[in-house]
Amino acid sequence: MQSVTNLIHLVLKNKLEVQPAFYLHFLRYCKFSRGAEYCLWLFGKLEEQSPSTLEDNSNIASLLMHILSDLKMVEEAKRVFQKVKVKDTMSWNALILNHAGIGLFEECFEFVKVMEKEGILATNTTWSIIFCGLLNHPDGNVDSAMQLFERHLRTDYASWNVLVRWLFKMGKQDEVPLYVQKMVDLNVPLQIRMWNALIEGYSDSGQTDMAEKYFKEMKDSGVKPDVITWNVLINGFLKKNQVESALKIFEEMEKSTTKPTNFTWTTLLSGLSKSSSTHFEVYLNKFKHSTVKPNVVFKTFLLKNYFKENKISEAINAFKEIEPTTLSSKTWNTL
Repeated sequence: MQSVTNLIHLVLKNKLEVQPAFYLHFLRYCKFSRGAEYCLWLFGKLEEQSPSTLEDNSNIASLLMHILSDLKMVEEAKRVFQKVKVKDTMSWNALILNHAGIGLFEECFEFVKVMEKEGILATNTTWSIIFCGLLNHPDGNVDSAMQLFERHLRTDYASWNVLVRWLFKMGKQDEVPLYVQKMVDLNVPLQIRMWNALIEGYSDSGQTDMAEKYFKEMKDSGVKPDVITWNVLINGFLKKNQVESALKIFEEMEKSTTKPTNFTWTTLLSGLSKSSSTHFEVYLNKFKHSTVKPNVVFKTFLLKNYFKENKISEAINAFKEIEPTTLSSKTWNTL
């Protein structure tokens, strides 16, 4: 990261012309690597040495505001927003996201009014940001959220996904089928993310019968399960100690076009180690003969399990197989 910041420093110092993508790539890297301090550093540098970069590029400003939203830095986000000469939907949405994130919903609705006065219509994304905030923030209001949903988001797939996940989070899973039926009645397609939300929600709440029901409906509808679907369902059965059901799903996964990953194998063997030593040994041997190359997470799990079973020599051998450069703090803590 230091070498990149040095490069940016040279670009700004020498007033070199670079494409906006140069800064966007840096900001995206910072966002996903949790290098927020570097984003703030870049904001300061651009504000001081290249204000036109912020003024003329709403996508750079919007991404900066998204990162500032994660940090709950509303005043800084406002400063970025004010720098932008031509404020588009993307920059307004980023500003609204900042305020919704800390429960300032009155301001969010005021921003929408200002947008409309300036001829910029609020999009589904705009309303979905406010809807999500109203549902999940402690200062939110569920009634207001549902009114907004009915008025603006009844056919917005992403908002349905947010709503269903919220129902599970609040322990209202008994209401979920009613909303799923409402989606069907409104011709809102049930895509993979929604099926996964349903299967994961019921698996996590221990209602594996409902999870399996939606899994079957998903396949019958022509939507293929992805690796998340399989992993969630296997884990759900194992948590309920329904070993045979978990193994049945695993065997079905092996026959599908989506093959088990390291995470799948770790999930399966971790569950079997707690409930069935016989099955554990059988499937561990099966893993060793599979084409999946064990990663450090899988090896760390195996190491931990060997120690738990007091199989010291196997644990030592498992440790020796881990590349020194991939050793994580979790591996060392296990030792």
